[in-house]
Amino acid sequence: MSKQIGNHYEQAAKAFLQKQGLIVLEQNFHSYRGEIDLICRDRDTLVFVEVRYRQKTQFANSIESVGYQKRKHLTQSATFFLQRRGWTDKYPCRFDVVAMKDDPLNPIEWIKNAF
Repeated sequence: MSKQIGNHYEQAAKAFLQKQGLIVLEQNFHSYRGEIDLICRDRDTLVFVEVRYRQKTQFANSIESVGYQKRKHLTQSATFFLQRRGWTDKYPCRFDVVAMKDDPLNPIEWIKNAF
């Protein structure tokens, strides 16, 4: 998937989450372990969001594609983000997945507390 397509789906996910009342703090946060697509605040909770789009789903859909290694890298990147900001014990945190689909009736699936 091209970077341009990935950016398109990240922007769509960002707009969707903002309509749901989340405040986007950062986009494409990079650490030594990888990237977090979106970091948001949902009331008093920090939300680390992985945006997924898969055109071909015969092996795994968007949600199933967030496997053990990806979850591990996301949690390590989130820990790095919290330490860098001095927020390690300031906010409760959760990890969400926003799955983007080529389904005009249901183009976005939001899984709160995905892992």
